[in-house]
Amino acid sequence: MKKFTISLGLVGLILLVLLLVFFPAFGTFGESLLFLSIFLAVFYLFDRYVMKEIDTIEELKSGNVAYAIFLVAIAILFLAVAILVG
Repeated sequence: MKKFTISLGLVGLILLVLLLVFFPAFGTFGESLLFLSIFLAVFYLFDRYVMKEIDTIEELKSGNVAYAIFLVAIAILFLAVAILVG
């Protein structure tokens, strides 16, 4: 998860710079990848440090629908913050 988030952030940053220099109209694609990496990093930290008593993978495998809806609500909030901050 960490390697994917870091690589996605680097790809997003590189694409953002390159697209803004050569094709400014398409710069939002790199920006979107950068936002996604910020979102994933914050969500990973939330799951690791705030929800440390609950094993997320086991809860989702067991079919806990309430927990899945809770995670979707948290994910939407984090993504909205990542988009507003950026």
